[in-house]
Amino acid sequence: MSPADPLPSTDVTLTESQRRHLAVFLELLEEALLDIERAAEGGPGPPRLLLEEVDDLPPGFAASIAPDLGELRDQLRAVVVRLGLGPRTRSRAGWIRAVAGKCLVDLADAGSRGLRGYGPLDPGVVREIDPMLEAMQHPLVRIVARLSAPDL
Repeated sequence: MSPADPLPSTDVTLTESQRRHLAVFLELLEEALLDIERAAEGGPGPPRLLLEEVDDLPPGFAASIAPDLGELRDQLRAVVVRLGLGPRTRSRAGWIRAVAGKCLVDLADAGSRGLRGYGPLDPGVVREIDPMLEAMQHPLVRIVARLSAPDL
């Protein structure tokens, strides 16, 4: 089916919860397509300390997958239209709060509390690593606090 073809009517009835679940899944698919496209196009990103990306894609890869990405986007659009799904809104402030909150939990779990599950714990973890990870939490807390500040 091409994007110009009319969509057959559907008698599918979804509950509101099913619609939300499907919409979130399709949103993740759409985000994955963007990630694939960005990775295929390459280009140097900002320097990272713990991840080095290797450019091992075959020559012309980005151009060769462009039709497939387009087809996937057309199919995604067809599903969204056919089921009458619309875009949800995302608060940038709420998203930052959620990401920062997840990072705070992850930092707490990365220290001695979380490492105990991986084997005997060196006493230096509590003495040296825990304070470093705790210090990393302070900027995250300040970032979240700024979202509530009347004047930045």
